[in-house]
Amino acid sequence: MLGLAATAIWVVAKFLETLATFDSLVLAALIAVGGAVITAMTALIVKRLERKHEVDAQFRQDKVELFSSLLIKFDQISKPEEPDPQRMVDFLKEFQRKIVFWAGPKVMKSYFALRRGIAGEIRTIADLGGSLQVMGTLILSMRKDIGLSNLGLNARTFAAHWILRHGDLFLEKLKEDPSMTTAEWDAIEKELDRRLGLSD
Repeated sequence: MLGLAATAIWVVAKFLETLATFDSLVLAALIAVGGAVITAMTALIVKRLERKHEVDAQFRQDKVELFSSLLIKFDQISKPEEPDPQRMVDFLKEFQRKIVFWAGPKVMKSYFALRRGIAGEIRTIADLGGSLQVMGTLILSMRKDIGLSNLGLNARTFAAHWILRHGDLFLEKLKEDPSMTTAEWDAIEKELDRRLGLSD
């Protein structure tokens, strides 16, 4: 290490010694040319960085629109009326095609985990909690993919509050009795809606 430092000092000293032998006009010309080269290189680097920033901003906007379309579809599914299954299948095929080119690896893994998760039957609130976990993981991975922080966010809790009308109560019941059926949970939710004046 000391040898390398000594060699670097020797090279710099020799370079300065050589510069001292140049005529002042030649030295001024060298400094001017060096300054022009440095200025041109700096301008080129700045231009490339600006272009990269523009491309990244457009790419991020496209991702936001793509991810938003899935969240809108999730909102429609969570409504009481039954969604058209074929339209949902068509939408998911199109979404899947797009994420291959637009989404990062964590989003893709979370999406495929969601597809596997929704293929199973949901009989208990433990099953529903598992689906919410997978859905929440996908949503949080989409947030991260567009540069947002997920600090302090839990995937299941996030999804429960976003999808269900009574997320806190659901999470309590999930802890107390994970074997509760979804039919029993629906009855509790409807009764609470009735008491709060939320039912039609």
